[in-house]
Amino acid sequence: MASGGPGPPLGERLGPRSCSGERLGPRSCSGDRLAPRSCSGDRDRDRDRDRDRDRERAGPRSAPAPGRPLTLEREVGVWDTVLLEPLTEQAFIANLHQRYKHDQIYTYISQVLVSVNPYKKLPLYSSDVIRAYRSCSRFELPPHVYAVAEEAYRAVREHNSDQCVVISGESGAGKTEASKLIMQYVAAVSGRAKEVNAIKGQLLQSNPVLEAFGNAKTHRNDNSSRFGKYMDLEFDFKGDPIGGLITNYLLEKSRVTAQQPCERNFHIFYQLLTGADIQLLKSLKLQRNVENYDILKQGRPLQYETLDDKRDFQVTRRAMDILGLTPDEQQAILRVIASVLKLGNVTFSPVNNIDGSEGCVVDNEYEVLGTSDLLLVSFETLRSALTRRLVTALASDCGSSVACSPVTLPSSAAIYTDLQDACELLHTDTASLQASLTSHTLDGRLDAVTVELSAAEACSARDVLARALYSRLFAWIVMRINETIKPKKHAKRKVLGVLDIYGFEVFERNGFEQFCINFCNEKLQQIFIQLVLREEQEEYVREGIEWTPVDYFNNAVICDLIEKTNQGILSMLDDECLKPGHGSDEGFLSRLNAACSNHPHFSVISDNSSPAHCFRLKHYAGDVTYDVTDFVKKNVDALSRDLSLVMYRCDLPLMKALFPEGNPKRVTLRRGTSASAQFKISLGALMKSLAAKQAHYVRCVKPNDTKVANEFDSELVRHQVRYLNLLETARVKRVGFAFRQSYESFLARYKMLSLHTWPSWCGLAAEGVTYLLRDLPISMAEYAFGRTKLFIRSPETVYELEEYRRDRLEELATLIQKTWRGWRQHRLFEAMRKSQIIIASNWRTWKAKEELRAMKQRRRTEWAARLVQRAYRGWKRRRFLLRLAHHLPSESPLCREWPRAPPPCQHASALLYKLYHKWRCHKYRMRFDQTSRNRMREKVTSSIIFKGRKASYPKSIGHPFLGDYVRLRQNSQWKKMSAQSNDQYVVFADIINKIARSSGKFVPVLFVLSTSSMLILDQRTMQIKYRIPAPEIYRISLSPFLDDIAVFHVRAHSPTRETTVEEPNLPGCLMGGGDSGSKHRKGDLVFQTGHVIEIVTKLFLVIQNATGKPPDINIDTEFEANFGQSDVVFSFKASGHPDMPPGQIRIIRRANKMEVIL
Repeated sequence: MASGGPGPPLGERLGPRSCSGERLGPRSCSGDRLAPRSCSGDRDRDRDRDRDRDRERAGPRSAPAPGRPLTLEREVGVWDTVLLEPLTEQAFIANLHQRYKHDQIYTYISQVLVSVNPYKKLPLYSSDVIRAYRSCSRFELPPHVYAVAEEAYRAVREHNSDQCVVISGESGAGKTEASKLIMQYVAAVSGRAKEVNAIKGQLLQSNPVLEAFGNAKTHRNDNSSRFGKYMDLEFDFKGDPIGGLITNYLLEKSRVTAQQPCERNFHIFYQLLTGADIQLLKSLKLQRNVENYDILKQGRPLQYETLDDKRDFQVTRRAMDILGLTPDEQQAILRVIASVLKLGNVTFSPVNNIDGSEGCVVDNEYEVLGTSDLLLVSFETLRSALTRRLVTALASDCGSSVACSPVTLPSSAAIYTDLQDACELLHTDTASLQASLTSHTLDGRLDAVTVELSAAEACSARDVLARALYSRLFAWIVMRINETIKPKKHAKRKVLGVLDIYGFEVFERNGFEQFCINFCNEKLQQIFIQLVLREEQEEYVREGIEWTPVDYFNNAVICDLIEKTNQGILSMLDDECLKPGHGSDEGFLSRLNAACSNHPHFSVISDNSSPAHCFRLKHYAGDVTYDVTDFVKKNVDALSRDLSLVMYRCDLPLMKALFPEGNPKRVTLRRGTSASAQFKISLGALMKSLAAKQAHYVRCVKPNDTKVANEFDSELVRHQVRYLNLLETARVKRVGFAFRQSYESFLARYKMLSLHTWPSWCGLAAEGVTYLLRDLPISMAEYAFGRTKLFIRSPETVYELEEYRRDRLEELATLIQKTWRGWRQHRLFEAMRKSQIIIASNWRTWKAKEELRAMKQRRRTEWAARLVQRAYRGWKRRRFLLRLAHHLPSESPLCREWPRAPPPCQHASALLYKLYHKWRCHKYRMRFDQTSRNRMREKVTSSIIFKGRKASYPKSIGHPFLGDYVRLRQNSQWKKMSAQSNDQYVVFADIINKIARSSGKFVPVLFVLSTSSMLILDQRTMQIKYRIPAPEIYRISLSPFLDDIAVFHVRAHSPTRETTVEEPNLPGCLMGGGDSGSKHRKGDLVFQTGHVIEIVTKLFLVIQNATGKPPDINIDTEFEANFGQSDVVFSFKASGHPDMPPGQIRIIRRANKMEVIL
């Protein structure tokens, strides 16, 4: 932990330990008191339950491989070298070796992570492992690069402070892979929103693109970064990535035109030739064979098992799509790459000009033509730029000092050459490019002079152009990626930087590029020493902490030797470049020998062990011999204005962005900044950025130089352990403090953990911190008080404090939420109550108005409806009455037809129908005589009495009631007899059957009904047997069946007697006599006749006329009849016997019951 830092970020639910090794329980969650929790069994169980709950919330943990759980108990050796005993160099290396053999490649030195490159794939980077490290603290699980990423990410999210991860080590130690793993982890644990996932995808996909254009295969690494990369990942307040910024440092552009043996050019060249389809290669004027291109076959490695260029090309193209590069931009990028390949094939041959000066011509113009087509520039323009140069000179000197003879050009048959292909690719003029490569123009105040270039100068111009094309294209790609990934929102944000820069390099021949790379590593080592070793120890002494100094090598003297103003190596190199003609490498080496010969870390090569033109520096990582050849040339890094003008004239839009200085309107005489000055400035800015952030260190170690798995070179590792100061770091961390913070900052962060300091502390900050720590279960040996800062020894204690703080913040957040929600709900209630009153009042007003309006509308509607209804009903009535008047039905009383009436006229129609029916019945009756009227009256009376009650009634409807069926009115004897009994008016006369009351037998008699009485006569002698006055018959009983039996009930008080011829009948009674002449009552009479309906109807009318009220007509299956001295029950039964003919009856007398079976 660097001095003055805010402390490491917190893991999820770390259970800290005291100095004695016991697990310390978290602070009480109650809000009443912040007392330390005891270590009782119940509280231990509560703590374990809380940890289990948080682990479940974070997700399940899985082992990286079967049989290898993520636990410290399964670690081999010492996982944190601070705990190593004894802490010696040999024990340190042996511990690394022991862990390396068991594929445990990560080891801690307190907060510093040491990573040993395994040179093979290990099952340590699955999503399950990511979830495991996401839910745990750094020191709870085995060492891992994910733990460093988690620590840095949590510091950004929880401490709201800028962080950076510095990855250092030799080339081939695994720095690039470590940086990718850190970005992979941050992308996996951050937010999941759609927009956030898109940003994370763009950030991750920047790696394949930059690796394709900036990485190459070297002796020590198959994917060596040939440029420095520093990426700032920017986060919002929630911890979600919102963008990023990439800064690149010193691309090794010399690799474009020259590589060391058994090394490759940049990956993109091989990917393009191997992975592109035939159509794309044809459009780029390329062939698939790598041997056809000079800049690719210098190192001679063609196939590698570890590289799949075809697959990598598809990955690169897909990454460019995700990063938002349009198809036109991608095509333009590939055209520039193809142009570099074509330019590398352009060769020149020397020629003699007319004036004897040396010139050159292009041997393979088809390459220039292809380049001009790709860059969209004319062939002549590109060829001229390659073979001539425009030089500034006075007009008076042009003719005397410079030869301006024409150059012999190749014949037209050679037009399809490499130079022509390059021009086609660049869309430039072939002649201009050739002239720029083979001639030089002097441009004075009055005249411009074109100077022919020699073959060697033309080849140098070709290489400069190829390197400029590629390096500027790479810078443009980085700029284009930054445009895509830059944050879209202008809000407060925090940064997590990841530095992946080239490692320390020592080759057989070390040039300008290796010098700059090693200088960068010296600066990184310096900032590590300054922050981790020097400043930390100085701070202990300054704060009054008891401390035993730890010795270490400080490389500040080497950095001063290289970068010191006016006296450093870089300054002397820039001074040499300012000389007329840009100086020379020999002059630069002479200046070094004169100024630095007495420096202990600089030496001049005086023996024959190294080639001439070399000097040696004693770096922190060892001695390196540098060849000064081309130092001045590479430092100037100047592109002639002729070539800049030609590139700017290309019709390819990308070329104007790559070569803005070629714009003719931009004329400047300022000398460009040298490459070393630019690198020094950018490196200084990087160091300031790293110093302003909380740094986390990953020190990568290379186990061997052969890139073979499971091989551990102890001497090579020892060398790296020494120059990386790993042992010194372990010693400082072992006796030092992992965390320090000013009293004010510490109190501001943790004051909520004590009732004495919460919510505010008014005294001295140091005193408040003392009270705070007393209230927490932390051993006094775990912290120390300095003059201005508090020092905490172990990271576990810091995690314990953070856990207490997190729990307390949850309680305070709950309290704030509860209070705020209550206030918000109360305020909402008051607002809703007021609103409800206003709304209710207005609603009632509106409702009353609406009801009034609706009532008025309803009344108007009802009035209109009634008016319409009255008019409509009147119209319907008139229409109905008029139609009825013209279409009356038949006047026959039997006609049931009647026109259908509309609903409003139904009642009137029924009344009219009744009136009409009465009228036509009356009219029908008016046509009858008196006899017919009487018969009709009898028929109507019959219908009233028997309709629906007597089964035999329907048969009688069609038969007229004749009355006198035996012509009794013409009988003289009757006339004489009726005159005496006052029965002259015969209503009915017929022979019927009188049923004997004792046996039920039929006795034929003459039945006569007059207007005053009913008479039973002997049919032969015409003698009256019974005469019953009509008023004496009060009831007539019948059955509802088809039988023709009727029972006439005579009043009981009327004496009955049977009369003879000698005795005159007594009107008004029915008498019966015997031998003694006594009188006795005979009772009710029972008759059977086929005219029973007519007899009963006529008797009904006679009795009604005589008494003024109708007799009782009883129609039932059972009824009583009086037979003199006893009452007999008549019972009618329908047997349905098949042997009994229809209409036949059988009468059975049983005691006081007479059954009539039909």
